[in-house]
Amino acid sequence: MKNIEVTIVLIALWVSGSDGVVGPREVNGRLGGSITVDCQYNRPRNRNSEKYWCKGRRRFLCTVLVDTQRTQQERNNRLFIVDNQTSGIFSITMNQLSLGDTGWYWCGITTLGNDEMTSVKLNVLEARSTELRQVYGTLGEAVTLKCQYQVPYYQDHEKYLCKGSERKLCIMIANTQKQNANISGRIIAVDNQTSGIFAVTMTELSMKDEGLYWCGITVIGYDNMIPLQLNVLEPRSSELRQVYGTLGEAVTLKCQYQVPYYQHHEKYLCKGSERKLCIMIANTQKQNANISGRIIAVDNQTSGIFAVTMTELSMKDEGLYWCGITIIGYDNMIPLQLNVLEPLKTTTLPKESQKTVNLESKSTSSFSMILVVTVLGVLIVVFLVAAVFVIRWRNQIAAGEKKLPQTEEESNSLYKDLSFRDVHGQDITYDVETSRAIFQREDFPVYIYDKHQHEQMDPV
Repeated sequence: MKNIEVTIVLIALWVSGSDGVVGPREVNGRLGGSITVDCQYNRPRNRNSEKYWCKGRRRFLCTVLVDTQRTQQERNNRLFIVDNQTSGIFSITMNQLSLGDTGWYWCGITTLGNDEMTSVKLNVLEARSTELRQVYGTLGEAVTLKCQYQVPYYQDHEKYLCKGSERKLCIMIANTQKQNANISGRIIAVDNQTSGIFAVTMTELSMKDEGLYWCGITVIGYDNMIPLQLNVLEPRSSELRQVYGTLGEAVTLKCQYQVPYYQHHEKYLCKGSERKLCIMIANTQKQNANISGRIIAVDNQTSGIFAVTMTELSMKDEGLYWCGITIIGYDNMIPLQLNVLEPLKTTTLPKESQKTVNLESKSTSSFSMILVVTVLGVLIVVFLVAAVFVIRWRNQIAAGEKKLPQTEEESNSLYKDLSFRDVHGQDITYDVETSRAIFQREDFPVYIYDKHQHEQMDPV
């Protein structure tokens, strides 16, 4: 009996392995796109059997969507099945994928008894643009990363934000299990199920926060994850940095960066009105090399300055330039404006003209000297005349002050007539002027008159 049981088991395994249908375990498609699933079978046994594609979590509760009763049968203009009996593969194509198409499917072959079937997990991911979504934040400030999802399908699913260069190596940053909770003191996660936005706010941004992030939704079998790039920029003035150079000469454009973070990154300088339309001028791949014969690029990783020197400037060199740093996902680029100015014009005259100019300049200088000497002479004469006038004026004032007492004495009416009595008792009256004249001729006796004594004298 043991030998019989073993034989039955071996036969069952052989049937399941040789006559079974084989297909992919899991398939991913984009919203609005299409997928094709190939299911392989045993040709000799099931070549002419009916093949089908059904949907359901369990094989016994599977709803047939399309089958091979009619070659290239079409269902709802978006489901097709084709059986290639030569290769032993039947293929199912689904167009215009929607999120409702996500789920479990079965590749089936109709047989006597139990059908041969294999399960396939289909994940329909939200469509995304070919360009990586960019988010910008300023060093030391805050930024919000928004992850949008379709409310009817993922409203009650867990959402999360993780960071990593690959989705498999993604480190969890925030999720809806800790909704509205402040994670690590500076990260807040909020899930708005009405608008279908899972938002993560990061405060006190540092350069370490820069990198590739993933907006994730937990789905059975395969999470729906959308990448986005966070760029942390240094604060800068709103004014565009201006650099000036002279036509025909050289100018150096300096691009500064943070040494710890970008020391070993590729730096470059490009030119263009927009960052997307920027034409490469120089980069660190050709460090210290003279590009196009007149441009030299040097990266000083100690000071953190990438300098590009442009010689023999022309007006074509004028324009908007970008200091760039190569980063995975999205480069860090800072604009600057180069202005090329014309040199100051200097006029060179012929020799004859120079002689004429020299003669004219000499005659002009001689005339100027004569004019200066004449003016100085006139000023000196005026000064001397003024000095003499002042001296004479002062002398006249001094002389007038000396004569003033005599005039008062002569004009005083008190002394105009004097009366005296001589030794003989005779009265003598004479005029002061006569008395003075007699005094000067010494013909008359000298009389000394005291005003106080005169007042005390008895009246005559």
